[in-house]
Amino acid sequence: MKKHHAILSRFLTQVICVSPKTADIDVFKMKHAVRRETLEKLPDFLHKQTGKKDYCRHPFCGGKMNNLQEMLEQIQLLLSQRQTLEASRLCDQAVSAYPQSWEAYALRGIVLSKQTKYEDALKNLKQALALGLAKGNAPGKEEDWEFNLNNQISVLVNIAQCEAELGQHTAAIETASQVLKLIPRDHPHLYEIYMFRGNVRRTAQQLAEALEDYQKALDLCPEDEGVLCAVSDLQQQIFDNIPEGTPGMQVTLKNGYRATIINTAEGKTVTLLHLAQPSAAQEPSNDLPKDEPAPQEQTTAPDSASGQNPDAKAKGKQLLKACAKGDAEQVRELIASGADSQVEVLGETPLIKAILCGKPGIVTILLEAGADINAVNKMGQPPLLNAVSPRCKPEVFSLLLATPGVLINATDAEGNTALIKAAKAGLLDKVQALVEAGADTHLQNKKGQTALSLAQSCRHTAVAEWMQAHGC
Repeated sequence: MKKHHAILSRFLTQVICVSPKTADIDVFKMKHAVRRETLEKLPDFLHKQTGKKDYCRHPFCGGKMNNLQEMLEQIQLLLSQRQTLEASRLCDQAVSAYPQSWEAYALRGIVLSKQTKYEDALKNLKQALALGLAKGNAPGKEEDWEFNLNNQISVLVNIAQCEAELGQHTAAIETASQVLKLIPRDHPHLYEIYMFRGNVRRTAQQLAEALEDYQKALDLCPEDEGVLCAVSDLQQQIFDNIPEGTPGMQVTLKNGYRATIINTAEGKTVTLLHLAQPSAAQEPSNDLPKDEPAPQEQTTAPDSASGQNPDAKAKGKQLLKACAKGDAEQVRELIASGADSQVEVLGETPLIKAILCGKPGIVTILLEAGADINAVNKMGQPPLLNAVSPRCKPEVFSLLLATPGVLINATDAEGNTALIKAAKAGLLDKVQALVEAGADTHLQNKKGQTALSLAQSCRHTAVAEWMQAHGC
């Protein structure tokens, strides 16, 4: 049967010119439908066509590949089928037959990394890089140069991943930095490279640098939930290590986000974004940063004369963490012990934190404990406006809309309602929910913009068409 499989595979790929992947699929169907006598006649026919009677394309039959390109295609096919052992054997053959091929070394490195043999993988990938660069494709040959650059980036990315797996954090960061120098600014995976370098830096306890990488990724993908959560989690970790009363400065960044610039104990300057402004990055501002006094809780120590209980405030910050984790038992215990339920860190109160972290059970506990559904944070935003975010789950948003007393048309300092922010961000499901709940579709913000006009200007066609169809 293996012999027949090889004959048919050779016939399909050489004579009919079917791709190797399609050929392997068709062979399984054909070898049970074609008579043995017919199959026995094919070798002579193929010999006349190719002049190589003993040629066998399929690696399982012990034959040899016709050329390097076919070997590489077969390795990729085996990888796609998760046959790493067979792919590894064929990679060894390719490297042995073509010792100057960077592609053969690169594929063997990839196969070895999938087998978690990272040291061997790293050696092969570095050899692939050296051979590829030694070829020195001339920049004048545009098509060759672009192909070479893409492959160089691909090899470097795999090298960085192996270095990270081996705990070689400094090397992995340097390699990722090389990739960022080479990769085009409009590359669709650019943000992933920033996230990778940020993850390695965070593992190496380079928190300030890791945050910079995460924030660059956020600039590129402002609605990516994974990026948002990474930024939020690391900012909270950094903020928790900053002593109470450390001076800071509140600014408005060019991408529209509010932020607090503060110095860490290590003497590094970090910019902590106020992520409770989910749509701020949708319409970047050209204004220069505006320096303003930082929030009271970030710039001064607790003021006992103000009547605020320092212990309640400390427990309030623990409450924020419990809300983010979704720890219902700890949330109840902290509320019962007198935790400040309106404590605010980077624009997030416990209720806002639970909303953005998608914890409907925690939201319910806080509301039942008396959390004000309409209380604004220091940026003038009530919880409902903070819920207009890709981070907020539909069930949490529905819960807020159904809460008695919620002001559906409440505005922020710029006059934006929840509907205006949802339309501006292109969040059709939230626009529909707000309109169906009775939101006023004709209200304007301080710039004279309505929800519909913003949906149109931001080119959110689906939102604009739905609103027009429903008379908004």
